[in-house]
Amino acid sequence: MKPVIGVTCDYDLNENRSQVFSGYYESIIRAGGIPLLVPCAEGLSPEDLIGRFDGLLLTGGQDIDPYLYGEEPHQDIGSVYPARDRLEIGLCKMAAEAGIPVLGICKGLQVMNVAMGGTLIQDIRSALGGKALCHSQKAPGFIGMHDVHISEGSKLRSIFNSDKLRVNSFHHQAIKEVGGPLVITAGAGDGVPEAAESTSHRFFVGVQWHPERMVSKAPEMLKLFEALVREAGGHR
Repeated sequence: MKPVIGVTCDYDLNENRSQVFSGYYESIIRAGGIPLLVPCAEGLSPEDLIGRFDGLLLTGGQDIDPYLYGEEPHQDIGSVYPARDRLEIGLCKMAAEAGIPVLGICKGLQVMNVAMGGTLIQDIRSALGGKALCHSQKAPGFIGMHDVHISEGSKLRSIFNSDKLRVNSFHHQAIKEVGGPLVITAGAGDGVPEAAESTSHRFFVGVQWHPERMVSKAPEMLKLFEALVREAGGHR
């Protein structure tokens, strides 16, 4: 049987609906898995969900409520939806404890870091000033805007078999203090962390860019989803 991958949904606060970009679940299908969409809904708990999938994909979306990592909100913080944050952080913790493979994308990487006890840069521009690269591009998502340099010996390096990738960029926050077993495994030229993975888990990998938006023009980005599905199959 194909492995089932839980795919978390974003929440549109104006329309009061869960939603997810099709590139996430289409990439899971192309990689050989079955996506199971996880809506943002009051009454759903991590305990209700964790046993229903073999892998977990944490998707992008709004900023994480800084209260959840012990900080007050910066003046340039974006929209937050704490109910989603609590559900995803809980799912991430339970997946880590159960050895379920996890892939985090953009906000998903930040969720992984907060779940493991880390903190976030609430606004990159404010933190780095004029030294910051463009991390909130206006170009279409299939276009790479800057390079990331991948650490030797990392799982990410083995997935792409390369020490450098050209990636897109749609975020204004990033990892600040690294949580628990995580280590930074890729970075942009301005020093902003672009990926992290756990040294204590078989597959617990997050990236700051959006591979699901790039696969149509950069098919090598599918390798991340293939790695998740492959590891989820092994976990099953």
